[in-house]
Amino acid sequence: MSKNTVSSARFRKVDVDEYDENKFVDEEDGGDGQAGPDEGEVDSCLRQYPWRNMTAALQAALKNPPINTKSQAVKALAAGGVGSIVRVLTARKTV
Repeated sequence: MSKNTVSSARFRKVDVDEYDENKFVDEEDGGDGQAGPDEGEVDSCLRQYPWRNMTAALQAALKNPPINTKSQAVKALAAGGVGSIVRVLTARKTV
């Protein structure tokens, strides 16, 4: 059996009884209003011929994901961003 010493009880400095789920306040959504990447910017990077800037197109497609949002509508609107990413990767493969 282990001995109950003073040093073994030092890690328990947090009083778990003070945390109440009824007092919990969720933080507001910190989104900036835009849902997903800018399709025009992705298209303009893909259409630059003959140098087709794939790196900039992929960065534009990955820009502004709906992180830290709880709104299902915002996430659904940003699902179109997946299509942009697939389009950039497909264009990269065809080069």
